[in-house]
Amino acid sequence: MQDDNFLDVIEAEVLADPQNIALREDFVTLLLQYDVDRAAIELQAFEANGGDPARARILRARLVAARMR
Repeated sequence: MQDDNFLDVIEAEVLADPQNIALREDFVTLLLQYDVDRAAIELQAFEANGGDPARARILRARLVAARMR
């Protein structure tokens, strides 16, 4: 299975259950490896849907690090 297809499957699950914060966080983590810009958008959605602020800060730091690579 290609990475893009896998990400599309996860994205569909996130869209089907937008309040599933753990799934959103996992999705952001995966996107940090494959699509940093998309990860930034999903991180905003994570925060907007009640994601833990401490976890969001960690994800944001990882996002900055990913952009620096």
